[in-house]
Amino acid sequence: MNIDYPINILDSMVYDLSFIGDYSVDLPEKISIETPFGTYQESYKQESLQIKVTQQFELYAAEYALEIYPDFYAFINNIKKAQRKSAIVLTQ
Repeated sequence: MNIDYPINILDSMVYDLSFIGDYSVDLPEKISIETPFGTYQESYKQESLQIKVTQQFELYAAEYALEIYPDFYAFINNIKKAQRKSAIVLTQ
């Protein structure tokens, strides 16, 4: 398996909570996954009536033996699982 060029994606989203009223906000814990293939980080920060979500994905350029492909697949799968588990919860 050959990854010719590194990939580095930084994304941020801001959610407007001006409608929130008496609700309380529970934010997910920070996610940090580090492997020999790359890293993934996701964080949440509440600022007044906004929530800022930041995601960073980095995949290293390298040539990997096919025998370690299951480890690479597990890295990508762990990112997907972590993303599905993270949720912003509003409670009254």
